[in-house]
Amino acid sequence: MKKLTSLILTVCMLSTLFAPFSVLPVGAETDGGIAAISEEDYVYYSDLFYGYPGALYNSYLTSYYSETAGSSGILNQVYDDYMNSPMFLWTDIKTSLAAATDLKEWTKIIADWTGLTKFTYNDALDKANEAFAQEIYGTPALAKYYGNNAKWMKNFNKVLKVFDTFEQNFEVYELTEEEIYVEMLKIVKNQNTFTYIGVSQIQVFEQKLLTDIHGVTKLLSKGADAMTAAKTVVIGLMMEDFRLEILDDILASCEKGTTLYDGMTRLKNQLRNGFATYFWDNYITTEFMDKIADEILEYFTADTLLGSGSYKVITAIINLGSWVVFDVLFNVPDIDDLTCQSVLTNYSIDLYSAILTQSDVFLKQFQTTDVKKFESLFTAYIAATSAALKASDKIKLSGNKAKLSEITTKYTEVDVYEVYIETAKAKVASGNSPRLNRGEWWLSKNPIISHGSDNIEEGYLYCPKGVFKGNIVC
Repeated sequence: MKKLTSLILTVCMLSTLFAPFSVLPVGAETDGGIAAISEEDYVYYSDLFYGYPGALYNSYLTSYYSETAGSSGILNQVYDDYMNSPMFLWTDIKTSLAAATDLKEWTKIIADWTGLTKFTYNDALDKANEAFAQEIYGTPALAKYYGNNAKWMKNFNKVLKVFDTFEQNFEVYELTEEEIYVEMLKIVKNQNTFTYIGVSQIQVFEQKLLTDIHGVTKLLSKGADAMTAAKTVVIGLMMEDFRLEILDDILASCEKGTTLYDGMTRLKNQLRNGFATYFWDNYITTEFMDKIADEILEYFTADTLLGSGSYKVITAIINLGSWVVFDVLFNVPDIDDLTCQSVLTNYSIDLYSAILTQSDVFLKQFQTTDVKKFESLFTAYIAATSAALKASDKIKLSGNKAKLSEITTKYTEVDVYEVYIETAKAKVASGNSPRLNRGEWWLSKNPIISHGSDNIEEGYLYCPKGVFKGNIVC
């Protein structure tokens, strides 16, 4: 066992010494705007996890929760006012609902009272999941944090390999349109390109595709050929594989028996089982295929992905991913407005709890994959809260209309994750978040020692302020 503390400190300090001076410091301004600041004063994204994890619990996070899903937040206000409305005044349902021990019992009471005896807990989850799945990709601010995430880049490279393999083995002009699609998808299946979308799901989609080959190619409005259309389809498959991956991250982080766990388990199975149907209805349209071709495929080359192109591609994926709708998978009675709002509120509460639990992971030694999991949970948290606010709009009464509009505007017209991270950085810069002493940090292989970074990559150990506060042991 070797302790390498002094060596590590020296390397970190040298990397800081020769690093360029940074701009955009947290809270440093002059009359001319943002002032230049030395490396040691700049607060990096990596600093929050490797040096100041206490800053992850900050005023913006608590305000976001308390004003939305907290006990006195707008989501509960809307629900309470609806339950206190004349609709429920002369019934005993309000007392019964208050006594319900869990959401399963709650939905049964609602169903029995309305006469919709077939309405179940799963129906409530389904309607909430329809809204949640559409929001799950998150916001564009996450693109820059996803940009150097090894898993995303690994998946990009898998798709690039599919395209390269095709071009190495076939001359496009020698193939019919049908053969282009068949051979492209055959490579996808043979190379196990996707983690969550299996061969059987691709085969079901392929059978549907082959019934209308010419029509699919013509969907690209600018006269693109079948090769472009086939690549567009593969990128669409990749986008949905990412969605399922985010779901998997959520499932891995939430407790069994919670509404969130029940809902995410059911949603994951429904997306997998109904994949060919919702993929066809959403992606095989003129507008969607055009947007993938213009906003993603154009930048989807090895050279551009290594540069700023990865940010453009991921931003486009996040934006386009929120266009996908899932009504084709769900058929739920109209009584679902009240239950949908309640389930989504429960999702938001459960995800807030999961974020707090995940942030505690950074108080001890962690892996870079733990940062990715934190980002995925926060993406899901924003998605659930946003969907719950939209669901609340359907059951709002005049008394809380203005407040709901105010809170919805406050948190949908800003990038919540971006503001949250900037608040955490400001907490560090102000000295209100103490530096954590890491104690012993065990290494099984040699990492690249680096000062702070706004992109966290696998294989790196980041030293906040150029110094690792603790003992490296290997």
